[in-house]
Amino acid sequence: MERLATGERILNQAGVDNVEHMLKDANELDYRQLDSAGAVVNTSLTEMPDTDWFKNIPPGTLVVMQARNHNPDQQFSSVQDIERKFSLSQVLYSGGLDLQDPETEYTRFMVIGRK
Repeated sequence: MERLATGERILNQAGVDNVEHMLKDANELDYRQLDSAGAVVNTSLTEMPDTDWFKNIPPGTLVVMQARNHNPDQQFSSVQDIERKFSLSQVLYSGGLDLQDPETEYTRFMVIGRK
């Protein structure tokens, strides 16, 4: 809950007031409540082995997905791995950024597109 509150505070300071902050199981959300300007953001692909959450998203919805390659046994070692697992009708951006935590170096991958 602390991270959710921090994100809300940062967006409020930036003047962003059209984000619904929630802590819920992504596999159980009813994404049909999104309007045409809505987006689904999932920054936890590495921790979510299933694709149920993605299957529930209506076609045409903007989707932002992130994963990291911090473990060689993980399912994502490139943006192409994300694109293969989650089929999008249109990819608007895909790329990676090399980063470093105190514990390890890793690449953070991001794909943005329309389902």
